[in-house]
Amino acid sequence: MSVAHHRSKQPEQLRAQLLDVAISIIVEDGYQALTLDKVAKRAGVSKGGLQYHFASKAALMDAVCDALCAMYAPIFDAALAEEPEGPSRITRAYIRVSFADLDPLCTKAMLILTLAMPEFARKHGEWLTELMTQDEANAPKLAQILLLCRLAADGFWLAKTSNALQFDASTRIALRDRLLSLTEAA
Repeated sequence: MSVAHHRSKQPEQLRAQLLDVAISIIVEDGYQALTLDKVAKRAGVSKGGLQYHFASKAALMDAVCDALCAMYAPIFDAALAEEPEGPSRITRAYIRVSFADLDPLCTKAMLILTLAMPEFARKHGEWLTELMTQDEANAPKLAQILLLCRLAADGFWLAKTSNALQFDASTRIALRDRLLSLTEAA
């Protein structure tokens, strides 16, 4: 009997493993280094086993992008649920997530894909545009301040994610709290 007959059939677990391996390759070796062969080899599966889940590199990349977005959606939703109702609620949640200690491998993958894949950047941009539209509708007088706060949060996230700057916990919290206070400007 072959090894395949003894292997447990857990397709969702294997699919998740393949996505994790792809994310690791993107962060460690770069987006251009990602190939189906490399993912299959690092995951310890045949290329056919990989292609059962992802027929092409494009399909794998779509799934990686979806997985990264899906990972952050509940984090943002939880931050939003903790914010009191008010005109700056969305931006405040956005700032909290931008300053949170999140999985560094996944945040680096998001940064790399934002720069390397116009489609990923477009999807993220659409989400941000929706947030800005809601903020403008809820607080037209605060819209520019809230946009500046989101851009500052993005700058912090970029500096932290790229390791361009290091922040100790007290500095990170002080910067976050200062941005949050700006969202309350009248």
